[in-house]
Amino acid sequence: MSTVTDNNTPENITPSQQKTTNASQEYQPHCQASSIFKDETSVSNSEQQTEIQVIRSSRAQQVVKQYALNSMVTGFIPIPLIDMVALFGVQIKMLKDLAKQYEVPFSYNMASSLVRTILGGFIPGITVAPLAASLSKSLPLLGQTAGTISMATVSGASTYAIGRIFIEHFESGGTFRNFELKKIGERFQTFYEKGKQFVAQQQTTPT
Repeated sequence: MSTVTDNNTPENITPSQQKTTNASQEYQPHCQASSIFKDETSVSNSEQQTEIQVIRSSRAQQVVKQYALNSMVTGFIPIPLIDMVALFGVQIKMLKDLAKQYEVPFSYNMASSLVRTILGGFIPGITVAPLAASLSKSLPLLGQTAGTISMATVSGASTYAIGRIFIEHFESGGTFRNFELKKIGERFQTFYEKGKQFVAQQQTTPT
């Protein structure tokens, strides 16, 4: 009777085969550890990126609030239309600072065109308000007082709304070139109302 020899039994494994087997066994844990390390690195990078975005968004919102306050000051300029020019300048400066925060190339021409369109009546009932408030200052006594208060509110709220709209746009990867005015109506309305609340809080907060 012939005997079948199993070449894979331990006693029949050659030294070179044994080295290959050992190397393979050592390599498997190494691959597993490498895979785990990559996963942990990926998670760590993702968490770090999220933290950076949160910090940047928080800073950007603080920038908007500060410029909203600055805009309120322009409402106390007694000369009609000059206050509008000052408001325009504040809002352009805000967009420049936000663009810097989000590393978006700033274009004065594009930014000013967008702000003019919004303030010039893009959204009926809201963006015509600054002009009406400014012109009301030309009326004596009560008109001047009411115009100043109204202009301060509208200036602060509109600046707040414009800032928040651009924060959303920049965070989504947008630039001044691909900003679509036709898409901001509802969001601007929402942020404008929040802006009025912010302004009201500042006016009632003791200094």
